[in-house]
Amino acid sequence: MKETEEENYSRFSLPKAGSLPNDRLPALGLLRLVAKVISIVFHPLAMPTYTFAILFFLAQNFSMLDPDQNLKILGFIAILTGVLPAVLSAMFFIREGESLSMEDRSRRVYPFLLTAFIYVCIAYLFRVLLQSHYNMQLLMNCIACSALLSAIITLRWKISTHAMGAAGMTGALAATLIIMGDERIFVPLTLSIVLWGLVCSSRLLLNAHTTAQIVAGSIAGCGITFGLLFLYL
Repeated sequence: MKETEEENYSRFSLPKAGSLPNDRLPALGLLRLVAKVISIVFHPLAMPTYTFAILFFLAQNFSMLDPDQNLKILGFIAILTGVLPAVLSAMFFIREGESLSMEDRSRRVYPFLLTAFIYVCIAYLFRVLLQSHYNMQLLMNCIACSALLSAIITLRWKISTHAMGAAGMTGALAATLIIMGDERIFVPLTLSIVLWGLVCSSRLLLNAHTTAQIVAGSIAGCGITFGLLFLYL
């Protein structure tokens, strides 16, 4: 028998507070708090900055620039891929008199399309301004492709962009380690796999996604970044 979306949520999510004994309520609250913190700290808009930061400062031959230049570019990435889409999306919701919550798929369409547009523009800027830095261009192209795919899918279905972002970082680090053979990437890669699991678990515990949405986001994120970097890096 085909499992309904409600059954899928209830199987993997935390039980409601009213269904638990009083002595277990503090533990439930703590789990939800930890899950929320993980979801905020490792928000999809922050993952491009984290990924570039790891590769800039740990992968020996990724950027080929000095640390000061890497730091300037990283600030540019953080503002355009993280702060800008977050602020513009918040302004839209405030103007419409709506909350900033994006639990419903329909509320995700505008910010996802906006983010995809911004990321594609950034990828173009990288191509124009960083012509001699192919690795950075390729990674930004991967990120833009992931954002565009998530926006297209969101028109009809709710995919987990948290899972996509965490999986994308893991895919990028794995491809870089395999192609460049830089052993300093091994520890960050291992930690990113753990983080991937924590992020996915947090989204399930918060009832933000079904298992199918988490799996789809993970496959898309890792598949795009690992596949493109492995083929063209």
